[in-house]
Amino acid sequence: NVTMEPFRAFVGDLLPDEQRTAGYAMQSFFIGAGAVFASCLPWILSNVLHLSATAADGMVPDTVRWAYYIGAAALLGAVLWTVITTREYSPDQMAAFEANHASPGKPGIDDQAPARSVRAYIIGGLIWVVIGAAGFGGVAVAGVEKELYVLFGGIAAFGLLQIVVGAMHASRTANGVTEIVDDIFRMPSTMRSLAGQPLAAMPRYWVPFESQRPQVLSQARGLTELRPGDGVARQQVDQALARAGLSADQARWLPLMARRAQGVVLVDSQGEPRALVDIVP
Repeated sequence: NVTMEPFRAFVGDLLPDEQRTAGYAMQSFFIGAGAVFASCLPWILSNVLHLSATAADGMVPDTVRWAYYIGAAALLGAVLWTVITTREYSPDQMAAFEANHASPGKPGIDDQAPARSVRAYIIGGLIWVVIGAAGFGGVAVAGVEKELYVLFGGIAAFGLLQIVVGAMHASRTANGVTEIVDDIFRMPSTMRSLAGQPLAAMPRYWVPFESQRPQVLSQARGLTELRPGDGVARQQVDQALARAGLSADQARWLPLMARRAQGVVLVDSQGEPRALVDIVP
């Protein structure tokens, strides 16, 4: 972790938004490839290079020792190569770079969320404390697994921590505790997405439909390719058209993709969504 985490930070610091996904993917690929090679290395040393895979009691086999030596050399070489060849930029240069690549009037996907208010900390903390205390009492009454005490105790403790941080902000106190908790609630959107919250569920990235209407109209497609033959898909589309009061000539469609489902949105000649059809385009 000591050596890998700075490398992960390099991806976010040195690549523009459009390249970060590929950067993290390549990093994960090489991490996985290294793990596989490291797992195979004792076998290779034993069966290809014929090093001893056995040792006396209390001793480490040669295959294991040399696998660690090779791994340490590879790790040290990778760190030195990165230190020597990677250029780091000053905060001012990074700020200028981000400003040049940001879309006017639109937050970037790595922008932090707005700072949390004192009131939000206090109310949020109280909610966490109440949930934790109720769960703690429920475990005691129900007599279920005692491990749940840890879960609900942690929830209550996090609520108390929020209240303490809110009080610190109210008194204009800043320290390591407030910085850590602030960073949790101001986690960049990319990190929130990795944690399971999609960008589409973040209201600050929503835009008025009217601003996207020209794009909807330019991307919408005719119904010919959506209604081949007389199959079930055609019947579903025809039923949706009838419910929306549209004719086939008036309607167009766009694919709808969600995390766990796909479908089709029927729009009218003005680009207004009129019906949803549960078919895979």
